[in-house]
Amino acid sequence: MELIKGDNSNHKIAGDLNSVSSNNRGYLIDMDGVIYRGSKLIPGSDLFIQILLEKEIPFLFLTNNSQKPNGSAYVIGDAGLLTALHDHGYAIDETNPDYVVIGEGRLLNFEVLEKALKLIINGSKLIATNLDPNCPTDSGLRPGCGSTVSFLETASGRKAFSVGKPSPIMMRMARKELDLRTAEVTMIGDTMETDILGGLQMGYRTILVFSGSTDPLDLEKYPYQPILAIPSLKDLIHEIENL
Repeated sequence: MELIKGDNSNHKIAGDLNSVSSNNRGYLIDMDGVIYRGSKLIPGSDLFIQILLEKEIPFLFLTNNSQKPNGSAYVIGDAGLLTALHDHGYAIDETNPDYVVIGEGRLLNFEVLEKALKLIINGSKLIATNLDPNCPTDSGLRPGCGSTVSFLETASGRKAFSVGKPSPIMMRMARKELDLRTAEVTMIGDTMETDILGGLQMGYRTILVFSGSTDPLDLEKYPYQPILAIPSLKDLIHEIENL
């Protein structure tokens, strides 16, 4: 993976870095826009993870794959989602599926959306692997899973069930996997609508990084705020080293 040149050093830290080490025992970490952007590694993220491993601080990377076993599904998404569904007992069905599952996919067109819409209207349940409105790439932002889900919700009049962030199901499962209490968990992400909101709804401490999809100028428009907003994981390294 290639290293991104430069950083977001012009973005200032908002919040108290000392609050990071206070009672913190483990981390839930988003990947896109936090660890990497597109195919490039974000500076400092590899060292941050290395320090967590050396200090045996528990952490999980959060993914947005459906975990419910068995059934059939029509899938809008990439090969990784198809593989995950197959591994968990799903059959791929394009005529009468139990679910229409929406993930991250770049091969999206109106014909695919129209087919998904007809299936939903005919009774297939709409499942979202996440609700991110956009995703960071090497060349900027592209529409995310949440944009596709919103289109289908509006067109069908049906609401999607989300199994990814900020769904409490995913966030609760992650905390239990860490075997920590709510007050001991910190969520790190780059998206206010999913990572930060999901963490706050669960009672976790939240850290926003500006290395992904959120610009510092956008923060003031949200009625909720993270405890800390930083340019990237690089800015947490000193605090983690001193734990």
